This record gives sequence, C-alpha cells and structure tokens, in this order.
Amino acid sequence: MKTELLAWVKLEKTDLDQRIRSYPRFRLFLLTASFVAFFVSIFWLWGKTNSVEVHYWDSVLVDWAVQAQTPFLADLFGWLTVLGSSYFILAAFTILAIILYAVKRKRALMVSLVCLTASGVFVLLLKNFFDRPRPFENCLGSDCLAFPSGHTTLAAYFYGLIDYLSWRFLPISLVNFFHLTTLLVLTVFLVAFSRIFLQVHFFSDVMAGLFLGGAWLSLTVLLIDVLY
Repeated sequence: MKTELLAWVKLEKTDLDQRIRSYPRFRLFLLTASFVAFFVSIFWLWGKTNSVEVHYWDSVLVDWAVQAQTPFLADLFGWLTVLGSSYFILAAFTILAIILYAVKRKRALMVSLVCLTASGVFVLLLKNFFDRPRPFENCLGSDCLAFPSGHTTLAAYFYGLIDYLSWRFLPISLVNFFHLTTLLVLTVFLVAFSRIFLQVHFFSDVMAGLFLGGAWLSLTVLLIDVLY
C-alpha cells in the first residue's frame, strides 16, 4: 500500500511538473499577478480607510442603511445575506463537489476545496490582524470584527468559481454563459450590499471581501488551468 501511494505521488508530481513547464508563460504571469494584486489591494484599502473619501462613503452608506430600514427590507436582505453565509456555501459546495467527482474532475475538486478553505481561514486571520469593529459595534455572536467581510469573500469566490467551472467544463453557449455570469455577479453584489444594509459591515469591508475572494479565485483558475 505504501509503495503504491509513493508511486502515485511520484506520477502526479511528474505530470504536474510537465504541465507547468508547458503552460503559457503569459497566462501564468497574468493569473499570478491577479492573485498578488487582489491580495495587496486589501492592505492598500486598509491604508485608505481613514482617508476622507473612503471614510465618507463608509459613513454615508451605513447612515443611509439606518434610515432606509423597514421590516420588509430587513427580512429581504436578511434572506439574501444567507447566500454568502458559511453554512450555505458549504452546503452548496458539497453539491458541487459531488458533481465534480461524478464527472471525474477530482483535481478540480481538490483545488477548489483547498482554496475555499484557505479563503475562509484568511478571513479570520485578516480580521484579527486588522481588528476593526463592526458598525455601531454590532456583534454577530462572538464575531465583532468587520474587515474584511467574510460573507462577501465566500460569495465572490464561490459564485465566481461556479462561473469559471461552467465555462471550463460545460458545453455552454456564449449567450447562456453571459446570462449565467450576470446572475452570479448580481448574487455577489446583493450579498455584499446586504452586509451594508444590515449594518454589520462598512463599504470598505465588502470591497476588501471582494479583493480577497478574487485573489483565491485567481489562484484556483490558475491551478485548474494548469491541471487541465
């Protein structure tokens, strides 16, 4: 058993090495640069949170959310925000994982799982690193930290992943892909906006979540592209 495992690891390593060597250098540079740019943008945005422009929009949008509150809108955005919750994303990813396994895309499944887990871990690490309280110090259980938005991060990563996998592995027409992309982008926007409307995040928090989700999505696209 041990010998077979070592042989499989060696075979996988050799195959991956060959794929990396034959991978287009420009595409490798572009996707790697995208990952770095998204990640660095989080720290750039944090440095701007005390600037007049960012502070203005953070304050204006949260104040507007307070004034716009109605029972109907609170319930509506309360439901919409669930689309970016860790419980919903994990349940949806389980279904996606079953589909990827069934169509023999195990490598894509493993890459997606690792990067999804990494995105969640980095949300916690960066929240504790920046230590920014939520608007009006609204705590969600024991979570009182805001920057970056975890819901927005998971939504940007997961729905972006679905969009990419659909284009990569499904025989989808350009028109249908455009419709799917529009729907998924709208979903991410609604999740991000719901976090502001529910007064649990500032505008800059959700922007940082988009950057973090985009970073891990870029890395996932790179790895899957190399592997397939």
